[in-house]
Amino acid sequence: MKSKKQSQSFEIEFTPEQEDEFVDNADYPSWTTIISIALLSARDHPEDITFVDVGKEESARLVENALMNIAEQGNMDALQIEVRVNTLH
Repeated sequence: MKSKKQSQSFEIEFTPEQEDEFVDNADYPSWTTIISIALLSARDHPEDITFVDVGKEESARLVENALMNIAEQGNMDALQIEVRVNTLH
């Protein structure tokens, strides 16, 4: 009997403080870079969900909107990415 492969998730996580620094500090990746990494992960692991963890609702909306635009342009890997908000409260 064939065993079913366990699905894995791939996470990209940033704190709210790191998100605030994106604009002011080149040491942190841009949202474009984060979304690109997530898309590569989704493409390389089509059977899994790729998670992008953010610390703010505003950041979640930004990433979700970008992913929807990417999907509308034909890149279906964007539909395998889930954005999660992890707040400190």
